[in-house]
Amino acid sequence: MLLGRGSQAYEKASHLLLSFQAVNTLPNVQIVTQQSSPLTPNSSMLTLTQFYNTPLWSLNPCRIVSFVRSNRFIRPGTPADPIKHTTNQSIPKSGVPTRGMYSEVVFATLEGHLIAGEEAMRVYTVRKSADSTQFPFNIISRVSTSLGIPRVGSRDKVYFEVASYSKGSGLLGRMCMPLIRPLQRRFLTDCCNVMCSAVKSTL
Repeated sequence: MLLGRGSQAYEKASHLLLSFQAVNTLPNVQIVTQQSSPLTPNSSMLTLTQFYNTPLWSLNPCRIVSFVRSNRFIRPGTPADPIKHTTNQSIPKSGVPTRGMYSEVVFATLEGHLIAGEEAMRVYTVRKSADSTQFPFNIISRVSTSLGIPRVGSRDKVYFEVASYSKGSGLLGRMCMPLIRPLQRRFLTDCCNVMCSAVKSTL
């Protein structure tokens, strides 16, 4: 989803993503983390989810798999090595490399969760001259930060993507998946709408 253009939109979206402020404005989902320590890969967290519009809430343990704050990327014209926390997807080919900045957070469920899988959310920029706006989660080549951090151009497009890879965990989880899938789809849609509204309101 296109959020806006330029560094202001990118910084605002990255902050909303990495602080979980965007998710925690939703009325039926909350993410709980340890406020006293910075988030890093392997940090523990909890998701609190309301079961439709009932008084029932589910508290589930998760672990952060990836937590990236403003790193560089290159998306080549041919497939790159997939990052560890993604599934194999078809990779669209592009003749022109796409370069930019990205921030992301990916968390995986732990034992005791009704589902087994991952949620992945990313904010990224695309240069004005790039020929593609699609940036699937599995085609990043990360660039060493020793090369320096490039500026986000005033015309660079800022996008937000969220993806879910999951299945039922255990007998109860598998039985509940027909009821959980609509909640997941609503969560993905609501995340995109909240991010778009929050970023555009500040521009």
